[in-house]
Amino acid sequence: MALPPGEISDSSEYEMDLPNMPGEAVEYHSIQLIRDEFLMNIQKFANNIQRTMQQLEGEIKLEMPSISVEGEVSYLAADPETMDILEQCVINWLDQISAAIESQLKKTPQGNGPLAEIEFWRERNATLSALHEQTKLPIVRKVLDVIKEADSMLVANLQPVLTELFKLHMEASDNVRFLSTVERHFKNITHGSSFHVVLETIPAMMSALRMVWIISRHYNKDERMVPLMERVAWEIAERVCRVVNLRTLFKENRASAQHKTSEARDTLCMWKKAYFDTRAKIEASGREARWEFDRKRLFERTDYMATICQDLYDILQIDIVHKIFVQNLDNPPLCKSQPPVAGAVHWERSLFFRIKHTILRFQEVEEILDSERGAEVKQKYLEVGRMMKGYEDMKYEQWRDTTEQVLPALMKKSLLAKVSADDATGSDRGTVFAINFSPALREIINETKYFEQLGFHIPELARNVALQEDKFLRYTEGIQSMLDHYHTLTGTLNEAEAVLLDEHSQELVRVFRSGHKRLNWNSLGIADYITRCKQAIGKFESLVHQIHKNADDIASRLTLIESINLFKYPAPKSEEELPGVKEFFEHIDRERAKDLDHMVRWYLAIGPLLTKVEGLVVHTNTGKAPKLASYYEYWESKIYEVLTKLVLKNLQSFNTLILGNVPLFQTETILTAPEIILHPSANEINKMCVHCIRNCVEITKHFVRWMNGSCIECPPQKGEEEELVIISFYNDISLNPQIIEQAVMIPQNVHRILINLMKYLQKWKRYRPLWKLDKAIVMEKFAAKRPPCVAYDDKLQFYSKIAYEVTRHPLIKDEHCVRLQLGPLANTVQENAKSWVISLGKLLNESAKEELYNLYEEMESLAKNLKKSPSTLEDLKFVLATIAEIRSKSLVMELRYRDVQERYRTMAMYNIYPSDAEKELVDNIESMWSNLFNDSVNVERTLGGIKRTFTEITRNEILNYRQQIEDFAKCFYLEGPGSVGEDLDSGIELLATFERELIKHERNRQELANAEKLFDLPITMYPELIKAQKEMSGLKQIYELYQDLKVAKDEWSQTLWINLNVQFLQEGIEDFLRALRRLPRQVRNLSVAYHLEAKMKAFKDSIPLLLDLKHEALRDRHWKELMEKTGVFFEMTETFTLDNMFAMELHKHTEVLNEIVTAAIKEIGIEKAVKEILDTWENMKFTVVKYYKGTQERGYILGSVDEIIQCLDDNTFNLQSISGSRFVGPFLQTVHKWEKTLSLIGEVIEDDCLTTDCQKVNGPRKSVPILKAFPARAAPAITATGHSRIMGETLKDPVIKRCCEAPNRLGDLQHISEGLEKCQKSLNDYLDSKRNAFPRFFFISDDELLSILGNSDPLCVQEHMIKKFETEALPGFYVKR
Repeated sequence: MALPPGEISDSSEYEMDLPNMPGEAVEYHSIQLIRDEFLMNIQKFANNIQRTMQQLEGEIKLEMPSISVEGEVSYLAADPETMDILEQCVINWLDQISAAIESQLKKTPQGNGPLAEIEFWRERNATLSALHEQTKLPIVRKVLDVIKEADSMLVANLQPVLTELFKLHMEASDNVRFLSTVERHFKNITHGSSFHVVLETIPAMMSALRMVWIISRHYNKDERMVPLMERVAWEIAERVCRVVNLRTLFKENRASAQHKTSEARDTLCMWKKAYFDTRAKIEASGREARWEFDRKRLFERTDYMATICQDLYDILQIDIVHKIFVQNLDNPPLCKSQPPVAGAVHWERSLFFRIKHTILRFQEVEEILDSERGAEVKQKYLEVGRMMKGYEDMKYEQWRDTTEQVLPALMKKSLLAKVSADDATGSDRGTVFAINFSPALREIINETKYFEQLGFHIPELARNVALQEDKFLRYTEGIQSMLDHYHTLTGTLNEAEAVLLDEHSQELVRVFRSGHKRLNWNSLGIADYITRCKQAIGKFESLVHQIHKNADDIASRLTLIESINLFKYPAPKSEEELPGVKEFFEHIDRERAKDLDHMVRWYLAIGPLLTKVEGLVVHTNTGKAPKLASYYEYWESKIYEVLTKLVLKNLQSFNTLILGNVPLFQTETILTAPEIILHPSANEINKMCVHCIRNCVEITKHFVRWMNGSCIECPPQKGEEEELVIISFYNDISLNPQIIEQAVMIPQNVHRILINLMKYLQKWKRYRPLWKLDKAIVMEKFAAKRPPCVAYDDKLQFYSKIAYEVTRHPLIKDEHCVRLQLGPLANTVQENAKSWVISLGKLLNESAKEELYNLYEEMESLAKNLKKSPSTLEDLKFVLATIAEIRSKSLVMELRYRDVQERYRTMAMYNIYPSDAEKELVDNIESMWSNLFNDSVNVERTLGGIKRTFTEITRNEILNYRQQIEDFAKCFYLEGPGSVGEDLDSGIELLATFERELIKHERNRQELANAEKLFDLPITMYPELIKAQKEMSGLKQIYELYQDLKVAKDEWSQTLWINLNVQFLQEGIEDFLRALRRLPRQVRNLSVAYHLEAKMKAFKDSIPLLLDLKHEALRDRHWKELMEKTGVFFEMTETFTLDNMFAMELHKHTEVLNEIVTAAIKEIGIEKAVKEILDTWENMKFTVVKYYKGTQERGYILGSVDEIIQCLDDNTFNLQSISGSRFVGPFLQTVHKWEKTLSLIGEVIEDDCLTTDCQKVNGPRKSVPILKAFPARAAPAITATGHSRIMGETLKDPVIKRCCEAPNRLGDLQHISEGLEKCQKSLNDYLDSKRNAFPRFFFISDDELLSILGNSDPLCVQEHMIKKFETEALPGFYVKR
């Protein structure tokens, strides 16, 4: 049977081994996913092509009528021939449709899988859809309409067929649409690359089928859904059959086969699980039809196959079981409550049954186990089984032997064991008992029961013990209950109570002791022992309860004392009225005194309660029983703790109240000029707070301490000066660091709050001028400024506003616990503000009154002048001037009398009222001025003729003045201060001259303008004069700036050259340039401005040149050169100032100066380099060292001269480089001199190094034979002391320069060098003659041979014998006596 597309890949997948590494698994899985997607797309494409071909090939085409059906339906229906043709056509249609429907109903899905059903419905949908669409064609609808119109018999047959076609088409269409939603899942199940894909698909597929079940109109019934799900089950089962092939399974890799069966089993189980999960969701929803499908059809085959897969997996698991067994052999996993040995055996048997069950089932199929692979599995099973059986027997035998040895000893153990006790002292205090029933005994009992269940033979003793398990359980429970009761009871005792009841506790321990010493688990009196112990515990418990009752009474009194509030402050009288500071603290003191009486009474009741405890324990009532001494001490310490907590808690609570946001008391603020203070003052509040805190701590003085070892109060003791001292808790509590901290913190917090309040009061200090300033002086100064009415109004409004707003301020300020009452302060400030309003009102009245009467007098004067009769020109001008004055003053006078009226109105606003005479004059002042103005108009009309005569005279004067202005303007522009060019100094003189003339012309213009006004002539304009005035104003600004620049330069020129500050000059000239640029544009466009800016920029450009001249490289020769080229000469002294530098006009000689500075910088570099060389050789010295030949000193020689030669070469090269520079001129002689000196030093050092070899002949020179070997002229050279003398002088003065420049030093060294060469040659000849005479001397060096020849001791040859005779021993020398 051929596999469907994609199945070949499915079956071949499991032929390969699974990937072993995680990285390989990921890559493998991704490749499979890509392959699956590709195969599915190919399959989808093939299905679409196949479906299209089916539609093209199998489409049923309805035969259309051969006649035209155009026209009206009724017309066509009336034509018989047409009707016959159309009826025949419809009959053919019915046959075609019926045949197609019948054919589709007979078809069944081609295949057992779910994809076959989808293809079935798609094919039906394609066929019926083609027919249904043809029935919608216009021609078909027209034919059917004609048939209906003709009322043909075919209508009755046609309608059911069309209805059936539509019904079947809609069913197929819906089924295709809904089944398409699960097609992807069906393809995954059919063509998925692995079971992993199938496992992931099944739950999603079930959810999709549930949606189809809910929404679809056809797949919502069992008869449709069950076959579909049966197909899915078949597909899954077939997939498993193809993959898990029994014929090839056991031939595959073990891991691969096991993986196959595991995934196959999981897939089959997932199919069933997913079904029941979906079914449960449907039932839980309660709204959907339940799935009550035939489970046998769906799961019979898959369940059976899952069982087979599990069996196959188990068979393949023998190795795994063996591996699990070996891995957990030493520490097997146990079930809960299982003993270790029997549990291990149970675990081993469970592993064995896992493989045994599977093997037994496969024995039923003989061909499986008879195969080669089956025989191998069977052999492996037998090996594992034998190993497990050996493990089981070993475990049991070990347990049995151990139990028989240990069990008797465990049964002989005592009932109780001491957990802790001081055995060294023999005391039973602190003894804690525990039940001594060994866990090993419990384990033996459990092991016995489990082994008996497993069918093992149990030792007799172990069985007997196991049978007594219930009795042992009762005993252990009873003993444990008794011990728990005892330990609980002793646990309720504190340390003091434990010491108090020590004897009773020891008596109880003696009752327990028999269970620790005598009784064991084989004893018969265990029950009686438990009863005795319980009775003793009951008696001890009764005593403990009575002591605890008394302790509770004492504790309750201490609790009452501890709960007392020592700071009960008074409740506020109302929400706005709080108690005062003094009232607040006095109330706290009163309430504290009341509470103190109650606390003392409670404290005094503690002594009798302790006496009662004394009666219970030692049966006395003295209050000072020695056995209760520690108990008294315990309660005394408790009282101390309670009193400490009481004081500390109250101090902390009071501190919290102090820092809280609820005000507790109030204080007032009053003004005592010039300060605002609190009442009571901050110091008084601090003192009251400190006093209250001190009293809180001092209440502990009323709690008198007990005498030592008792609960009786200590009587007063005599202290210094016979003063009675009461010993109380105060002495200790007052030294507590926490209480001290709180006692210090509270006053600090109060002080901080008061400081914050004082800071708040700083806001009121803005009103301080109201009372701090001298009102009379302020009013006098204000009046002296003659302020306008608006200023008075502002002042009056300001003080009136203060008087108003101080009452609107919050008159209460809450700062934590303190409420500040600001009402008295506000009233005082308001009164001060009102007094300022009254003073200002008086001042305003005076100024208004003065202005009022001034106006009145001025009006009277103008009225008098207006009435004068004009008999001359001057009189006419006077009258006309008066009229003009009245006319010109019209607005001013109106403003003045309006101002006066406003002043009086302002006074009325602030309730300041003048006298009646002032008020009457104010009311009439406006009408007085109106009458005066009207009179001036009338007088002017009467003077008309005289006015015309004098008008002509004025016109002629104006013409003459215009000509004067034109002449002045020409002279101003040609010869004025703006035409001087760069000579700004002469411009300053011209500026003063032309300014005087301009003032004179302006005065004449004003006189003419006044005359024009008098005679009603138009005011003549003089544009030349205005232009000259504007230019004069600009020139004045420029020349003022120039004069300031000259002053600044004069100041700068006095600066000493050594104090030159370039930054200061730069900033100064920049300020002048900025001032010039800030001038208006028309001023900057003047030619004088350009020249001034050029001068400023030239000066600015010369400043960097000054900085260059400050360079350290400049010498006198450079300054002389600069003076010659600039033509300005001066002396370079300490008083040399910048005046000389400004005179040089350096900006004109920039190139010359740069050349001089550059040369100076280069020359200073050469100077430094030469000086460095001079300093080096003036200080460099030879190193003279002693020369040793062996241990014998041979004089002095030079040390290493490598560094000297290196330095010499470097400096010689540097001098050669310097001599080649064009700036070497000033130093040329020095450079040439030192070149010669360094050359001499080099030659001397070279010759001196050669002469050092003469030391080699100093050793043998005493040997006469060796001396004879030297030539006659060479011997004196060797014996001469020339070289030694030179080395001696060098040692005394090792400076190289002086050594090398010594007289004849070079010649001496050259002479010594020549003698040395001759000596060396003679010495070599002499040594060669000795070697020729005795060839063994060729094996030693020249120095060694010289040491032998120059020594008279024959023993000196011994140290060189080894070199001359390698195999010979040292010869012996015998000395004759």
